[in-house]
Amino acid sequence: LGEYAFGWNLGIDQTLLTQNAGPFPGRMAVPTAVTFVLVGLGLAGLDVETRRVGRPGQIALLLALLFPILSLLGRLYGVPTLSSLAAGTVVMALHTSITLIVLCVGALAARPSVGAMRIITSDGPAGLLLRRLLPTAIVMMAAAGWLRLEGQRLGLYGTELGATLLVILTVVLLTVLVWRSARSLHAADLERRAAEELRRADEERFQAVAENTPDAIVTVSSDSIITYFNRGAEAMFGYGIAEIVGQPVTTLMPERYHRLHEEGMARYLATGEARVLGGTVELEGRRRDGSEFPLELSLSSWSTGEGISFIASIRDITARKEAEEAIHRSREEAERANQAKSEFLSRMSHELRTPLNAILGFGQLMEMDDLGPEHRESLTQILKAGRHLVDLIEEVLDISRVEAARLSLSLEPVAIDETVRESLELLAPSAKHRSVGLTWDSEAASGRYVMADR
Repeated sequence: LGEYAFGWNLGIDQTLLTQNAGPFPGRMAVPTAVTFVLVGLGLAGLDVETRRVGRPGQIALLLALLFPILSLLGRLYGVPTLSSLAAGTVVMALHTSITLIVLCVGALAARPSVGAMRIITSDGPAGLLLRRLLPTAIVMMAAAGWLRLEGQRLGLYGTELGATLLVILTVVLLTVLVWRSARSLHAADLERRAAEELRRADEERFQAVAENTPDAIVTVSSDSIITYFNRGAEAMFGYGIAEIVGQPVTTLMPERYHRLHEEGMARYLATGEARVLGGTVELEGRRRDGSEFPLELSLSSWSTGEGISFIASIRDITARKEAEEAIHRSREEAERANQAKSEFLSRMSHELRTPLNAILGFGQLMEMDDLGPEHRESLTQILKAGRHLVDLIEEVLDISRVEAARLSLSLEPVAIDETVRESLELLAPSAKHRSVGLTWDSEAASGRYVMADR
């Protein structure tokens, strides 16, 4: 541009192409040079945004697109000033026009979600309409203009009829484009309505379930703000929906949990690491009156267009905790009762064994004396009964220890005939004194065993 404006010879193009065309040293056409300047400004300002202008980089690129498109239309329509040397200037070459169009479109597509490109690339009706209309309108309008000029050059009609035909053709083409776009928008609108109906039905089902469950259902945004509060949550925490929605979720937590919640939320949003999500934990909640109560929390998350949201299912487990505490107290009382029973049995056995040991001791002394057969047999029965009573006392103590330690019985094979014989020998003196006869079939019981705890 400086070479054209001031007649400088900077030799920019003479490195590769030494033959000069035209009266100016530069071989680049003026539209090409202007386009390059605009593309450079557009690339430099691609990430610049102002409140008044918006994205100046995209504006520069859109202006740059006009020059190569104008050059292509000039060649298509055969305009001398746009398609050949005229007035000593150099026009934009065909391949240069195509390359600059590709360059401008590529630069615009480098930022598809900001500025004007945000509308073109959006999934909404506006983006759909622009993507359908813009390329088709440019191509069809250019083709209509070419047909009008070509017919006039061939002498098929004059200027007035050509202008009329161009208007009619333009109206028809625009009508077709608008009709196609309207049909596409109608189909998109039907899909949107169907999707909204499904979403509304899902929301109604969720609300019906959430409002009728006794548990508390609370949804929270990624910035820890309560967005939904069901009736169960109202009854559980004592807050009304109007006064709690929009408040921080830490309102429902005791003070000691606030820092842990903030750290966990920041860690999840930064790294995706979750320690509570997908599971069930037991914590404490804080009611409106400041009282605390135990709760069971199940937490999950989902992503929406507005970001990450969380849904908490909360159950008041006060009754369960009280029942567990009652069971714990009952166990402690039972253990204390068993301990007292064991101590009582221990004292009782000690009190019983002391006189019993004296009886057995004197009996053993009498056994050394010269006694008659009948007296010796009676003494033998006395000693045997005393020893059996000692064994019974030991067994009572063993049972008390078993109950105290909650151990299972030690089962082992016990011979039936041996047990019956011992029982009969123990009962024989009393039976003889009362003239009762005791008999049993030793052969029937021989060799038979039962599982018992001795």
